[in-house]
Amino acid sequence: MSIGRVATRRLAWLAGLAAVVLASLLLRSTFTKKDAPLSNQAIIEAVQRGDWDAINAVPPEPLRLSEDLEQVMAQLGDEGSQIAATLAGRYPGPQTARFMLTMARSTHQQAAVTAAMALSSLPQAPSVVDIASTAKRAVDPMVRAQLYLALGRSRGAVALPLLRELLSTEADATAATKGTAAAARLGGKAERVALMARVTGASVANAKDVYDDLLYVGNVRFAKGLLPWLDQQDPVTRIGSDEGGRSARLCDLAVWTAKRLGVPLPVSDSALTNYDDATLQATRAALLQLPNP
Repeated sequence: MSIGRVATRRLAWLAGLAAVVLASLLLRSTFTKKDAPLSNQAIIEAVQRGDWDAINAVPPEPLRLSEDLEQVMAQLGDEGSQIAATLAGRYPGPQTARFMLTMARSTHQQAAVTAAMALSSLPQAPSVVDIASTAKRAVDPMVRAQLYLALGRSRGAVALPLLRELLSTEADATAATKGTAAAARLGGKAERVALMARVTGASVANAKDVYDDLLYVGNVRFAKGLLPWLDQQDPVTRIGSDEGGRSARLCDLAVWTAKRLGVPLPVSDSALTNYDDATLQATRAALLQLPNP
């Protein structure tokens, strides 16, 4: 075989390899570079394939994305539905609230939960009546719980009576607990009493859930219910990454929760840690000064 033929074949092989590499790079850039956004149609096709990388290829202000997603919603599987709910929440438009309410009724549980969680953060949130109507028809208790929390973040005098009506027939304990926290956030007196009793009676088993609800309600007065926690040394959760297995105690969680709720304490709220006796005593003194919620 002549040198010329060898050189020609080698060049052809190199050209083929370069084409494959270039195609690979172009494919990667389609889904990872924010300066190369896809069209809505290409995004929809990626969602239908269950391709999470499509999220990185959305234009900064995609037009009618929620409307286009709604057109194919019935054709999406579990993965595609969750991607669609995530996309709509990240890039909201005028019709996103309607799409999220529809998605919250989806038979795909994780997508429905994702949509329900996103409702209260939309710039154009749905009405409390629409949220309550969706909650009434929602089969999954996790979805109902998130819809109750969305109602609690809403404004207007009608939200509390609507929420109480829903809670009157709520059979799931976790959803009912979240609904009570939502009603307490809206100012319900009976629900505030119930939340305070839940805080003071918390144990290691439910302390982290109570912590979440306290931050959701966001009322510093409820920190007074943390006083019993300061006497408990039982471990609640692992902290740090050391091999020694250091754990935060219930009393540590009390300090950190109080700080995050706005109690003026000489500690940082950037990370949960083990606090010394002096800090525990300072926290006790600060909590005793709080008015009742």
